[in-house]
Amino acid sequence: MADGCSLVVVSSTWGPHSLLGHDLSLPAAVAGALPSQHYKVVTVPHPVMWAWHGHRQVRAWLSQAQRQGSGLLPPEEGWRAALVASDLVIGDHGSVTLYAAALGRPVLLAAFPHEEVYPGSAIELMGRATPPLERGSALEPQIRQAIDGHAPQRGDWYAPLVSSVPGQAAARLRGLMYQMMRLTEPDTAAQTSPVPLPRLLPRLEGEPR
Repeated sequence: MADGCSLVVVSSTWGPHSLLGHDLSLPAAVAGALPSQHYKVVTVPHPVMWAWHGHRQVRAWLSQAQRQGSGLLPPEEGWRAALVASDLVIGDHGSVTLYAAALGRPVLLAAFPHEEVYPGSAIELMGRATPPLERGSALEPQIRQAIDGHAPQRGDWYAPLVSSVPGQAAARLRGLMYQMMRLTEPDTAAQTSPVPLPRLLPRLEGEPR
């Protein structure tokens, strides 16, 4: 990504009331509304959407967004790196949106079916505290305001809702797995690796350039 550009991640869970279920044209609209010299956009559909509709269908739906300049991440990997690098996440009631908030990233909600979310859950609390993306208003000013006016310490509100033992997942999961296998756990510390760099999908063959 070019230096000085803000990365906007458009993340959707699956189902008819998800971001993409509600509005398939939103990634193209976001990419088209943001000047490319200042912003980069990447779209992250949920893996279930790929599995249910098929890769070619999802890529066809998002081909206009790619023509507008949005990157498209495959379902296997890439979303973690995108969240870490993001300056803003446009999401819905999916877990990726909550992870973004817990990382201290500014979030705008493009879809949020309150009636489908369990009351009092972490997702529901995030939905009540997170501003919406107003589709009927100019997108770039809303995105710029969300980035410029965000307080990163807001992530401290959400992080305890994601994990009560942050930074200990590798050690605890390894310990549990060795316990289940009735094996002696190694004395060395559990290792974690940096997430791999994302690989954007090319446009479908036959798509106009």
